[in-house]
Amino acid sequence: GFHLDFVTGRLQANFDALAGRVLGLVELQLIKIRDERRKKLVNIHLAYHAHIYFDENNRGIAKWLGERTAALFALPVGRLHEKMVGPHPCWSYQVSFEAKDFETYLLWLDEHRRGLTVLVH
Repeated sequence: GFHLDFVTGRLQANFDALAGRVLGLVELQLIKIRDERRKKLVNIHLAYHAHIYFDENNRGIAKWLGERTAALFALPVGRLHEKMVGPHPCWSYQVSFEAKDFETYLLWLDEHRRGLTVLVH
């Protein structure tokens, strides 16, 4: 019992130290990924809009994303179309934004879209 508790405690301490190093590495990796994504963004137009695609299974996520977009960026968010509209392959809504919001909004959107598909043009 005592020996096992001692070994378990030592393993826990080693695990905690390893977890701290891993979290540090993950944080550095996220910074690297964010920087790499920033390099890939090409802002060549004055205005853009994003189509956020969703369905009945992820409507709540889509609604939350639109509400956060409006609150954090003060961008116009269109109504949620719970039917296919125009050439779009599923339900969607539109967010309009200008070149000045391009990088900040798209990096945020990519990090918070929770698996939703987004078309930007």
